[in-house]
Amino acid sequence: MDGNPQTGGCPEFVAGLRIGLRLLTDRIATEAEVFDPSLESIVAAETSVSSFDDAPQLRGYELEALVRQASFCEVAYLLLCGGLPEVERLADFQSVLAESAELPSAVSELIAALPLNVPPVEVLRTAVSMLAHFDPQPDEHDRVAATNQVLRLLARLPIALGVRQLAWSNGPAAEIDADGSYSSNVLHLLSGREPTAEAEAAFEAALILMAEQGLDASTLAARAAVSTGGDLFAAMTAAMSVWSGPLHGGPRAEVLEWLLRANESDAESFVRRKISQGHAFPGFDARLGVLGDMRAAWLAPYCRRLAMETGHNAVEQTADVVERLIAEETGAGPTPDWPLTRLMHYLGFDPDLFKAVAALARIVGWSAHAIEQSERNQLLRPRGRYIGPPNRAFLPLDERG
Repeated sequence: MDGNPQTGGCPEFVAGLRIGLRLLTDRIATEAEVFDPSLESIVAAETSVSSFDDAPQLRGYELEALVRQASFCEVAYLLLCGGLPEVERLADFQSVLAESAELPSAVSELIAALPLNVPPVEVLRTAVSMLAHFDPQPDEHDRVAATNQVLRLLARLPIALGVRQLAWSNGPAAEIDADGSYSSNVLHLLSGREPTAEAEAAFEAALILMAEQGLDASTLAARAAVSTGGDLFAAMTAAMSVWSGPLHGGPRAEVLEWLLRANESDAESFVRRKISQGHAFPGFDARLGVLGDMRAAWLAPYCRRLAMETGHNAVEQTADVVERLIAEETGAGPTPDWPLTRLMHYLGFDPDLFKAVAALARIVGWSAHAIEQSERNQLLRPRGRYIGPPNRAFLPLDERG
């Protein structure tokens, strides 16, 4: 007898069984499907880079301890290499940064020639794309090569922003101090000021806090880019493109604008009027409750000390009023963007630079995720749910009207 004896040799039975199994599989997949247009409830990756479920941790170390006690270079090493460095390893790490602090002339010339209305964060993205073509390890994609590429970007991108600032202001160019810290050199390059000890400490804390933010939209973009086989520069360009969007968090001019408007008028009246008009004050989130994000509280002492040193006490006092009123009236608490924006202002950065400066820190976290994703060799390919019209019949061109 032909066919399988258990089916009586009936091909129709086999075909029907296959269709039934396919329908059952599709039904199970549909019932198990979780739809969240924000992806906020979807676990899209397993990572050893960071955890933000409870007290934030980077590679298992409490972020608060790192903010208070570590340097940015130590945290960069931790994120990229998996552990805190010993003295010699940190010295080697910093020496690579110092040796790489020079832009190819073609990149400098292009940045200087860009229209002055291009936002600095987009200038930074262009610089990343350009630097990819001058990298000495273009065809190497292992962890060591990728880490070296990150270090070169960390060293060169502040200089790229400095070139941009120079074209904008026509002022004198600041020089890199080989013996200075990463934070002090960035401050000097981009604010035009020799940083005080207080300013340097505050900026170190800000850089550490900004370096890693979990699987946010820009980090997901970095991981998606390398999941297709893209290199580290592709990942950084993708992440920075997403980061430049106005709805992405981060220190930004809008937060400062609202704060300064409150400071220049009666703060209580200003805040109550905005709330009554249905406006959400930038830098606050009702989902956090009145206490807000704990990371915002960590930066508050730096804001107070720096405001006192730089003559911004009135602005800081207004910030306290705003924070209290928003908690009372809306139940919303501050996000890290609230103190980060004030710190950037007190440090002397132009508001247009806020997101670009923050991106210098974010490169470390983006890169840690990109390297992790690359080593897993897993293509990210989420499903979409079709909501358009079904079963439409095709009509030849001359019959449509």
